[in-house]
Amino acid sequence: MSENTALRKFNMERLGQPAFICLWLALVTLLAYVPVFQARFVGLDDPDYVTGNPHVLSGITLANLRWAFVTNHAGNWHPVTWISLMLNSQYFGPGAGAFHAVNLLLHVANTLLLFLWLLRATGAKWRSALVAALFALHPLHVESVAWISERKDVLSTLFWMLALLTYTDYAKTGRISRYFFALLLFGIGLMAKPMLVSLPFVLLLLDYWPLRRFAERRTFGLLIEKLPFLALSIASSGVTLLVQREKAMPALDKVPIFLRLENAVLAYVAYIGKMFSPTGLAVIYPYNLHPSAIRALLSLATLVVVSAAVIRIGRHKPYLFTGWFWFLITLVPVIGIVQVGSQSMADRYTYVPLIGLFVILAWGGWEALSLLRIPRLVQALGASMALVLCAGLTRAQLRYWHDSIALFQHALNVTVDNGIAEANLGYALAKQGHYDEAIAHYRAVLQRYPRAIADIWYNFGASLAATGKLEEAIKAFQNALTLNPSMGDAHQNLALALVRSGRLQEALIHLGDAARLEPENATVHNIYAVMLGAAGRTDKAMQEFQATLRLAPDSAATHVNLANLLAKQHARDEAMAHYSEALRLNPAFVEAHCYVASLLLEQGRTEDAAAHDIAALQIKADYVPAMESLAWIYATASGEVGTQHAAEAVRLAEQACRISGCKQSGLLDTLAAAYANAGRFEEAVKTGEEAFSIAKVAGENNFADSIRARIDLYKKGSPFRVKK
Repeated sequence: MSENTALRKFNMERLGQPAFICLWLALVTLLAYVPVFQARFVGLDDPDYVTGNPHVLSGITLANLRWAFVTNHAGNWHPVTWISLMLNSQYFGPGAGAFHAVNLLLHVANTLLLFLWLLRATGAKWRSALVAALFALHPLHVESVAWISERKDVLSTLFWMLALLTYTDYAKTGRISRYFFALLLFGIGLMAKPMLVSLPFVLLLLDYWPLRRFAERRTFGLLIEKLPFLALSIASSGVTLLVQREKAMPALDKVPIFLRLENAVLAYVAYIGKMFSPTGLAVIYPYNLHPSAIRALLSLATLVVVSAAVIRIGRHKPYLFTGWFWFLITLVPVIGIVQVGSQSMADRYTYVPLIGLFVILAWGGWEALSLLRIPRLVQALGASMALVLCAGLTRAQLRYWHDSIALFQHALNVTVDNGIAEANLGYALAKQGHYDEAIAHYRAVLQRYPRAIADIWYNFGASLAATGKLEEAIKAFQNALTLNPSMGDAHQNLALALVRSGRLQEALIHLGDAARLEPENATVHNIYAVMLGAAGRTDKAMQEFQATLRLAPDSAATHVNLANLLAKQHARDEAMAHYSEALRLNPAFVEAHCYVASLLLEQGRTEDAAAHDIAALQIKADYVPAMESLAWIYATASGEVGTQHAAEAVRLAEQACRISGCKQSGLLDTLAAAYANAGRFEEAVKTGEEAFSIAKVAGENNFADSIRARIDLYKKGSPFRVKK
């Protein structure tokens, strides 16, 4: 043997080692999924799972661990998934990149475990590698990896794969400890995602092939062996049904059983079609309420014929039997007979089921090509081209997972009548401040589905309110409350829209409802208290402020709002105490500095007042109220203070006017006083007359009289001075 021949043989042997295959699988998977590191959180489910979930964001604590095991948050009971997300947040921070990285690493681990398990079970190295590579790179699996909320998918599959590997060891060695370890792994996996309930039936399939245990043991014994697994599946299914009945499962009258059966049959065939032609993939596939009966019958006939053929041929080609029924059985929990959510199907549901079809492709393709005597090199090139195509499609699909707008716009582009995607696109646009575009999408949804869920009407109202369309916003919030009278946010935002429309008494009714519905919501109580104060219901307002401070004693905003009410009641000492507490809690609270300055001015403490205005301007240099207040202090001060700061008073007042548009009587009055203090009496008179006119038009007669008195001083060549 020549040196070159020996070297080639050595390299091929090395490349064929499982360790090198694992390395290759890991590298190609990571390369295909590189774009995921640029992806952000999306608006669907991610707020429930991470961005808006304080339990996850605060990491592992005893309280959070307890919550993980007792909550049905997000319509699921999956404590292991919650704990995984908490650990992610605690050790790697709240950024999307770290969550994506862990999801991807779990996907890589699942790929390697799939290869190692198939290799252990069958001994077929290259076919096992092909199945694992298809699993790693197929674009139908992008959703499970790129969607942070689908941590439950990749995490539960990790335990599925470990359970299969351990069970295979048990089947080959007979070590009972491996059996119980497989049972433990299965239990943990169910607590990551209950879709694993089909495992006992899959284990029976594996006993048929590739483990071939039916030839060695009686069927009854194999069935008895699966009972502990089945018991865990039944328990998990019971918990899931109880939890999702409240959260994720629509009423039977919304999705009748016959429609669910039709959709299930169509979905099976659609999944097979998307495996071969993975185009038009979307995060949401809308439910077709009027499916074609002919299509459903043809799909059912296809499934029955294929299943019958597989049963007949499966005695000679057992991989067909196991692969086909793996696909059928593992999809049962999510095929829609027991409907969860409003989607007709979902790419993520194929994460485990497609393994069965990949096995058929790998083993069946190898047999067919061998019969045709296709050279091994040609086979390898064909498989490589298919994998490169899958990787390219996966990278293309990952682009749509960059952000919510890209994700839901793509879903709208590739589906028909997708109200859920359109509503989510509207929400994503509103979050970016594109309210007009968001409103257009909400209108499109609500015109088609006027009895849509309350959240859509609520989000529609919020966007309308943000653009000043208050009457429409009020109607939208009212529609939301018609559908869900217990929606505290809708009561609160309806109240705010009513306040802006001058309907304070109506607003108070809804704020009261919001406070009743959300007794632990300090923000609601704070707003309610402020509005009660504005309505003159001081005693009730005080009660609400006290309730707010019991819930949130460190709320600087609440201390300021309470201080404002106390100041109106001339309880200056109490007001000052709350202003001071607000500034202790938040020294950069600009408004609090200005309120303190105003209160100090009333007490004649101009130097202290000026110090707070200066502090406010150091924090926010263009804050108009602080500019106006400080300009007034300098412009109306007696002696050297007024003289030394005359130019500064004019500068501050003019800048405040430029920023605000010079349409406020009080600000123009301050500018007039500043001009007079600087000896610019002609400008002072002119500006004072503008202030006087605005005050008269606004009905501020007492203030207008004060301005007129100051104008008379300016005409005499005298500035206005505040008496100490």
